[in-house]
Amino acid sequence: MLIFLAIITDNLATNQKYMKSLCGNSELKAVVSNPANPPKKLHLLFDNTHNLKNIYNIWQRKKLFKYPNFQTKLEETADFR
Repeated sequence: MLIFLAIITDNLATNQKYMKSLCGNSELKAVVSNPANPPKKLHLLFDNTHNLKNIYNIWQRKKLFKYPNFQTKLEETADFR
């Protein structure tokens, strides 16, 4: 079983400072060691709120969203018409 741990935040200055503290106050990284369980990795995701808002807006305008199905390797379509 694969367990994916992540922290998602927007680009607010306070949140950026916290993310930098997880990276040892150095350059921001996408993956860091999990402070609660150091052998495990913690994925840092930035500004996904706006990314999800953009996807929603595309659905509202186009009513159609194409995405890959990683299990079947085929393209799937979500139709909102």
